[in-house]
Amino acid sequence: MLGWTFGTSPLYESNRHKPWPRIAVESSVRHTMHWLNVRQQQWLNAKSSRQAYEEFAKAQKLPVLIDELGSDGRLLWLGERRTDKVILYVHGG
Repeated sequence: MLGWTFGTSPLYESNRHKPWPRIAVESSVRHTMHWLNVRQQQWLNAKSSRQAYEEFAKAQKLPVLIDELGSDGRLLWLGERRTDKVILYVHGG
C-alpha cells in the first residue's frame, strides 16, 4: 500500500511538494477511514459539536454563545446574536 503511494506520488501534483512522512500519514489515514463505518469514525473523532465550537470560538477570539433549546438542541452563535443573517446547519447522521 505505502509502496504504491510512494511510487506514484510524484505523478500527482497534489503530492509533489509534500514530504514523505506526510504522504505516508495521509495515505494511512485514507486507507483506515475507507474500512471504518460512520460510527467508528465518529468514535475516533471523539469531539462533540459543542467542544469543536468552543475550541474554534476561543481560537478566533470570539465569544462562546450557546442557547440551549431543549431535547438536546442548541444554537451555537458565531459573533453577536442577530437574526437578519443566519445559517442554519442541521447535522444529519
